[in-house]
Amino acid sequence: MLYIRETIIVEGNRDQQAVLQAVAALVFKTRGLNGLRADLTGWAPFAAHGGLVILTDPDGPGDRLRTKITAAYPTALQAQLPTKACRGPRGRLGIQFADPAAIRKALLAAGCRCRPAPPADTLSELIQAGFGGGPTGARNRQALTDALGLPQATAPQLAAYLNALDLTPAQALSYIHPNN
Repeated sequence: MLYIRETIIVEGNRDQQAVLQAVAALVFKTRGLNGLRADLTGWAPFAAHGGLVILTDPDGPGDRLRTKITAAYPTALQAQLPTKACRGPRGRLGIQFADPAAIRKALLAAGCRCRPAPPADTLSELIQAGFGGGPTGARNRQALTDALGLPQATAPQLAAYLNALDLTPAQALSYIHPNN
């Protein structure tokens, strides 16, 4: 598996699934133009740490999203697939129709950097530290995401966020328990 350092921004669920079949990375999907303001804020820690790469559909809505995201994050890398690489049934366009090899090629051509595999035990460490399910886990996750400026997260999402930021659970916990 090819591990990518940058956080990848795509348009929707199926695009996210297609990218995750091609590479291992943190992949965020937009909530469209109407929800973009909240998305942009939540991506800031990832942009500051490993950078962002924008991979939107080669169509009008994809171009408008790319323009707005680039305005907020001018240093974001621009990955683009040729139209013929993401043409689906009945002439539809979308990253979700692209072959994994084409997605990898576009990301690497945009300048994405490879990284070593993240630790596999981050999620289990978070659960052991009280960040799993239930009301207590939810409060702990909220406190940690607030302290780090991250979007709200389930335990698996939080583990992925920490891995993308190269933070161990112990390092992350120091943000909410600084004396430990």
